[in-house]
Amino acid sequence: MSLENIEKYVKYIEEYRVLVCIQHQYALMPGKGIKHHFNKFHTAVPLEIRNLIIEYSKTLDLVEPENVLTPIEEETMIKELKLHKNGFLCTHDDCIGHIEATEGMMQKHYQNSHKTIKKGTRTWRKQAVQTFFPGIICHYIY
Repeated sequence: MSLENIEKYVKYIEEYRVLVCIQHQYALMPGKGIKHHFNKFHTAVPLEIRNLIIEYSKTLDLVEPENVLTPIEEETMIKELKLHKNGFLCTHDDCIGHIEATEGMMQKHYQNSHKTIKKGTRTWRKQAVQTFFPGIICHYIY
């Protein structure tokens, strides 16, 4: 199987050292996470192809989620990643670009980081965001 066939399912983004699932539009956890993802979510993909993707991933220089570098440019959009149009950006004076995917998470950030809040005050705004990895370890970019 050629790399061209594998790239129907995954795309390696060398700049960030992540392997992205084309269908789900997020990066896959390195190592066993890739096998787990394909065996759980892509059972319709023939086993031979899934195994080739796993072997291909072993040849790549992949980093753990906590080590992924976020883009330097604020306006950088990564075409392979899903765009979440209803994210939020903290605009508090003490904050430098903190981003969350949900308003509830932004409220939690605000309570934990900025403690002083006047009733009815919101120092965040809607912002389209992207993340490399869904779930617990998120790197949001906008």
